[in-house]
Amino acid sequence: MRRALWILLIIVLVVAAVFVLPGIASAQVHMRAVSNVTCSGNGCNNCDPQTTGCAASAYTVQTADLSTILLQLRFSRVCKTNWGRVITKSNHNQVFLVLVDRIDGLAYSTKGLVGPFAWSRMVFAPVVRARACVSVNGGNEICTAFV
Repeated sequence: MRRALWILLIIVLVVAAVFVLPGIASAQVHMRAVSNVTCSGNGCNNCDPQTTGCAASAYTVQTADLSTILLQLRFSRVCKTNWGRVITKSNHNQVFLVLVDRIDGLAYSTKGLVGPFAWSRMVFAPVVRARACVSVNGGNEICTAFV
């Protein structure tokens, strides 16, 4: 009888370790990521994704691949914001005007950034479609599609 109780106790502890502890660890990691972010909602509009911490949880939604640059529309899961980012493939002396805009017309940009990396300010867009655009050395604007 005692042996059966010990076996039952061990089974309960193993089940708890397998199903409960990973959820606790995941929640702690998520809370650390959120606590490093310094803006939320519309308060992220026209803010820098790097200095606010929003870039840490970001991924690329869409790209436009050009001969000398890669234009990316980025999205932050935590901040629910989009921004444009440019990565140069060759000449680091190019000047970029990087813009992000929502389909409703709200737009933010960053002017005169010199590569190899450049990015726009953010726009809060949890459900509104957005796109990224870039003008290289004052030339014609190139954009991703609205997504």
